[in-house]
Amino acid sequence: MTDNIREIPYNYTSYSDREIVIRFLGEDVWDDLNVLRTQRRTGRSARMLFEILGDVWVISRNPFLKNDLLKDRKRLKKIYDLHQDRLQRIQSGASDNPRASKVAACIERMLGDFYNWFEQEPKRRRKAKKVFSKYTHLNNIHFDAYTLTHSATDATDWRQHHPFCVLTPDSPEEISGLIRASRKLDLVVIPRGGGTGLCGGSVPLQDNAVMINVEKFDHIGKVEMCEVNGSTEATITAQAGAVTGHVMKASAPYVFATDPTSLWACTIGGNVASNAGGKHAVIWGTCVDNLLSWKMVMPDGNWLLIERMNHNMGKIPADQVTEFKLSRFEADGKTALEEPEILKIDGSHFRKEGLGKDVTRKAMGGLPGIQKEGTDGFITEATFILHKPYDVTRTVCCEFFGQELTLATRAMVAIKNHVDNAEGVHLEGLEHFDEKYVKAIDYINKSTRRERPRVVLLIDVSGNSETDVAKVCSDITRITSHGDGEGFIAVQEQDRNRFWGDRTRMAAIAKHTRAFKLNEDVVIPLPRLSEYNDYIEHLNIEMSITNKLDVLESITKFLQTTHDKLTLDDAVIQTELGVEDDGFLVDKLNECLQVVSERAGRWKRLLKGLDSPAVEVADLLGDAKFDKREDLFRVIQRGAKRISYRVDVEAPVLDRLRGHEPLIQGVKDCHTRTLSSRIVVATHMHAGDGNVHTNIPVNSNDYSMMKRAHHVVELIMAKANELGGVISGEHGIGITKLAYLDKNHLNEVAEYLKGVDPDQLFNRGKLMPGTDLSLTYTPSFNLLEMESMILEAADLTELSEEISPCLRCGKCKP
Repeated sequence: MTDNIREIPYNYTSYSDREIVIRFLGEDVWDDLNVLRTQRRTGRSARMLFEILGDVWVISRNPFLKNDLLKDRKRLKKIYDLHQDRLQRIQSGASDNPRASKVAACIERMLGDFYNWFEQEPKRRRKAKKVFSKYTHLNNIHFDAYTLTHSATDATDWRQHHPFCVLTPDSPEEISGLIRASRKLDLVVIPRGGGTGLCGGSVPLQDNAVMINVEKFDHIGKVEMCEVNGSTEATITAQAGAVTGHVMKASAPYVFATDPTSLWACTIGGNVASNAGGKHAVIWGTCVDNLLSWKMVMPDGNWLLIERMNHNMGKIPADQVTEFKLSRFEADGKTALEEPEILKIDGSHFRKEGLGKDVTRKAMGGLPGIQKEGTDGFITEATFILHKPYDVTRTVCCEFFGQELTLATRAMVAIKNHVDNAEGVHLEGLEHFDEKYVKAIDYINKSTRRERPRVVLLIDVSGNSETDVAKVCSDITRITSHGDGEGFIAVQEQDRNRFWGDRTRMAAIAKHTRAFKLNEDVVIPLPRLSEYNDYIEHLNIEMSITNKLDVLESITKFLQTTHDKLTLDDAVIQTELGVEDDGFLVDKLNECLQVVSERAGRWKRLLKGLDSPAVEVADLLGDAKFDKREDLFRVIQRGAKRISYRVDVEAPVLDRLRGHEPLIQGVKDCHTRTLSSRIVVATHMHAGDGNVHTNIPVNSNDYSMMKRAHHVVELIMAKANELGGVISGEHGIGITKLAYLDKNHLNEVAEYLKGVDPDQLFNRGKLMPGTDLSLTYTPSFNLLEMESMILEAADLTELSEEISPCLRCGKCKP
């Protein structure tokens, strides 16, 4: 029984049968089933087992079905009787096989637990309503399927369990009582804002989680002038559920510096909990740099006010100590519990030296709330400093061409250094996207060159002098020309918005995979960006060659099968494919196989050379020699050694099969089918601080593709660390990056959480060593279409096409 087999019905997820069996029956049973599979005679018991597992799986992961069965006891009884009948048949067939009897006993226990849930759940819900209604209105306590489904995941689409219930309190004052009630009910508390997280930070890892949603805490105060470190500065206060874009709008004419891409969906509480960044982080830093104060409810139900002392109105200096005042209050939020504590944190805790962003050192010297991802308390409100806008801002768009990407990267670093050294002029934004995105968003060149740009930069240059800003923009276009590029300057607001409009469509990279992608945001030191970009290009070349070899393997199987059948029986091949033997077809098929085999041999040698750590790489293509693999990579990258399936394989093969349309179509189908599983790595970045978003579109129902993609992620994370970078600059850790987090950082945050939340009341399992994340999954749109037909629902093709280029903000999950 292989890992990727799907015999279990109703499995429209990224799970293989293996994960479903392990989830419900344990890994030992999976091992037993692998042995029993070799002993199958009729396979009837196996089919009944898989039917039971399919029923349990589809109901367990679907709150709509679960709630329906809670109400319809007759229907539940029918399913129960059906499962008992199948179980008895399985037990009867297993009576003479100890291993099969053991599996049957595990199935019986699983069904006992499954149906016990339907007996106990109504009591649990009634008790929860009674306890929670003391602190919030009954209408704010939700067990409906729509709300539970909406809260099961974030923008990653990964999930493991649905929450037990969802609370939507009316005011922050209710939080203290709800947290104490949750402890009394032995529930895990997970704060939730806009659901836009990109690391699974709010995904429940247990089935007893209560999700407290802050969507009603949306009050935004007016801009207020306050004394900050001896000067009068603009500030704004917003509750945790306020949408970031609305806060930004309310801050005008001042600049609200925390501006993630999802700003019109994400909320302030999530920004603080993840230490969010954005375009402006290059000049004013991430969320922690711009916070003046914030309020939290801690795991004991008491309040905590954190205030930044001696704010410098900019990034926290790495070489200085930053002070925060921590004031604790009782549940009423007014009565002080003790004298305020002064927390002193060395600047090195906030980001790794030499990096513009870094959210991997989660403990952050014991600073509560910030980048803890909801593991140490509940953020209810935050006050931010605001920045004065510059008098003049111009946008420069730089397009880079040619095969040598190193030139573009060097130019980008040179532009950053040049602006940093310019007097009175500042880099307010420096964004990058590569050729994969240029193609995905149908980017329209500003240059008159015929080819697409390989790299595009969008740069905001700001200052208070029109002359100074204009000169720096002109300098940027000059630097761009040295990197085989062209620069274009937008002065008017309308033109600037048009330039930046391309940046908002980055999610289109995942259109062909129905909007699913692995989204990683490593941070690389600027001087080493060229090495990282080369590495990604290297990976893409390797993945492309590997996929071409997979295509050739598929074509070889198809042609060989056709050849063998034709050799054995002319009538069979004519019946199956409608191919007429022209008297030379066997010879033509032999020639096609020879073409494929010869090209496969060359490409395998080429791949071996790119993979080899050895210095000497020789005669890989049969007509060239290279002293080291870097030289071979450069030759391929620059197009001197063209690797073309169309020219080298498809054209000669289809030419030989001319007149035999079924065979031609079979070869094309092999190519199309295998090409859909090709791994492609695309990058765009907040280039000013080295925050590189490395995205891998995947088909979540393609089990082997998912495995390969995760292996590529491992390579990318290792490369980021090797280059002196970190594995996340703004997305956080959550469940998607926990395996890659520095062990020292992980132990630091574990020690911190042990002190503030020893019972792991908040977001249990997150940011903790040893957390098992192997059983997370995602639904698949491709497979969901089949489920929709089974459930007599609407066809999902149109829906999936509409959301495929979405921003993955999480709003459409239900």
